[in-house]
Amino acid sequence: MFIFNKIIFIFILISSVGCSSLLYQPVNQQIHSPQQMGLTYDETKITTSDGEKLNAWYFKAEKPKGLIIFFHGNAQNISTHFASLGWIVREGYSFMIFDYRGYWKSTGETTPKGTVLDGKAALKWGQKESTSLGVPLIVFGQSLGGAISLRSVAEVSPEITPQLLVVESTFKSYKSAANSVLSNASWITWPFQWLAYLVIGDKWAPKNHLQKISPTPLVVIHGTNDKVIEYDLGQELYNSAPNPKELWTVENGGHINSFWLAKGKWRKKFLEKLNNLL
Repeated sequence: MFIFNKIIFIFILISSVGCSSLLYQPVNQQIHSPQQMGLTYDETKITTSDGEKLNAWYFKAEKPKGLIIFFHGNAQNISTHFASLGWIVREGYSFMIFDYRGYWKSTGETTPKGTVLDGKAALKWGQKESTSLGVPLIVFGQSLGGAISLRSVAEVSPEITPQLLVVESTFKSYKSAANSVLSNASWITWPFQWLAYLVIGDKWAPKNHLQKISPTPLVVIHGTNDKVIEYDLGQELYNSAPNPKELWTVENGGHINSFWLAKGKWRKKFLEKLNNLL
């Protein structure tokens, strides 16, 4: 009876917090400042098609060679995730990072559908800005942000076709991702990973829409030692995606940390890919 009650409790817990617990973990305060990295930025607002206001930071290179729209992961907010690309401004690339609805200063409540609307609004902003600057539009997504970026790019195609889409430590199915998180979180949640298939939906996942991202080239980056989103999920995404595509396997890489490994090897590879667009 004790075991049965424990299973019921965990089922109710996961069901009640569902997406908000497994998918979205915002922090509603500033954690780090770009000034700590010697960076300046413009704070801007992006309005979605349903009227939400998204908070965004726009980091401008002096003479931009390209504009990157950055879809961040599920935890915290833009005040931590910006650091993943902070280094690229000095390489001549501007980037804009935005918070999904319900995160920090962004209005609204976070939902799978809502995040796709947010992504579409960010891409429309990026299209307008990159056209004004006369530079390529690049999309970069990490973890949950990778899945949102994939679906968002598919939704705006063919009206908006970025010159490159790069995703790191991501997945094509929310069900599979939640299963991965539960199986790796702790020994307590491991036996209940199957619950993810009952309480998490894939209606707004990218898995059935990947063909629509073509002809935008896709790069999938994934570490073999990722303990959050398992490497197999990155492989599944790559195998399902249309050409042109590349899979960058980061040996012994963890979760969204490729740019900090191997003495900058993956930063250099990323820059080479960007520079080939010019």
